[in-house]
Amino acid sequence: MIERIYNSLGVQVKLQVPASVEEFDTNAKRVGATLDYAIDNAVYRGSLADFREEFVNLVEVETGIPRETKTVGEGDKAKEVYSQSEAQYIAHVLATTGRTAESFQSIADEVASKLVFDAAERERKPAAPKRISKMWMEAATKIVEAGGAEKASKVLTSRLGREVGTDVISLAAAIKEDQDIKAKAMVAEYAS
Repeated sequence: MIERIYNSLGVQVKLQVPASVEEFDTNAKRVGATLDYAIDNAVYRGSLADFREEFVNLVEVETGIPRETKTVGEGDKAKEVYSQSEAQYIAHVLATTGRTAESFQSIADEVASKLVFDAAERERKPAAPKRISKMWMEAATKIVEAGGAEKASKVLTSRLGREVGTDVISLAAAIKEDQDIKAKAMVAEYAS
């Protein structure tokens, strides 16, 4: 064992911890415990954090029930933050709609299929509120209804350098992202 110092509640905490993978596995009384623990930790802090953020955004788009926000700070330092955790928001949606969590499984599957395991990712800070506006949702709906989903998906996939689905939500988010990129380029063009 070796000593490591951690910070908690403003004080230093000196702990004896395993010095090697083998020592960790021995302490856990099974081979492979270190790898299992590391994977679970990376998934919890990375993949599941990414999942929760995107899942909640898509549930919000599907249900039209906004996630509550509040303003913190004053003046130039004021910013909008979520006043509901992801779990609180989902509980609110289920109570409001009478639906079950399982009724959103297709959204969960869609989000999960796009996640990539990244062991290098550190714990993330909570995301700021972001919305797919009604304008982008209406545009994507019109594209899908007109039979242009495949073409729009290909164009947006090429422009954004990532796979864009053919469903309304994926197209709306990608259209917004594409337009945001164009707006930044326009600002840069005029500012220089």
